[in-house]
Amino acid sequence: MPVDTRTRRLVNESLVRIHGEEVADGIMALLPSGECATKQDLEVLEARMGERLERQMRRQTTLMFVALLFSPALSQLVEHYFSLFG
Repeated sequence: MPVDTRTRRLVNESLVRIHGEEVADGIMALLPSGECATKQDLEVLEARMGERLERQMRRQTTLMFVALLFSPALSQLVEHYFSLFG
């Protein structure tokens, strides 16, 4: 759950009252200053990156297929390669 500015201020004021300004400043410096990613945020990002990778792979595969299809010399080279190792 993200912590808003008001809550951070209240925590800081409480720390100052209990521990003094120097310690409160040190503790507040250790806390994340902005919003942190949640597990759900990371799962959404992972799904988006997977979809993007899949699109890029499909595009590269299509381009390679077209290049092989329309390049007789390259096509012969690939056939030769596969005949050696296939």
